[in-house]
Amino acid sequence: MAYYLQRDRSHLVCNVASSTSSSYLENLSVYPNPASDYIYLDIDLNHAEKLNIQLYDLLGRSGYRAEWQVTPGSNQHHIPLLNIGSGIYFLRLGNGQDIHTVKIFVANQ
Repeated sequence: MAYYLQRDRSHLVCNVASSTSSSYLENLSVYPNPASDYIYLDIDLNHAEKLNIQLYDLLGRSGYRAEWQVTPGSNQHHIPLLNIGSGIYFLRLGNGQDIHTVKIFVANQ
C-alpha cells in the first residue's frame, strides 16, 4: 500500500495511490481527472472478473456504487456525475481481495 502525505494549509492530506498489486490494476485507466459529466474506467483483461465500484466523498458518504462484470478483452464503464456535487472524491475498485483507490476531482457547473 502506498500513501503520499501532503500538507494543504492547515490540513494533512493522505492520498492512496494503490493498496495492492493485481493483474487488473496494471490494465486500468480512469479518466478524465478532473471530471465534470462522467468518469470513465477502461480495463483490458484476459479473464472474466466481477469488480465492485464505489465513489465516495471525504466524509465517507457514497455517491455511486455498482458491480461491474468484466469480460475477457476491452471493457469500459462510465459513472455519471450529474447528481454529484463538486469536490474531492475517492473511487474504489475491488475484486474481493485486491482494492485500488484513486482520488477524483469533480468540477460540476
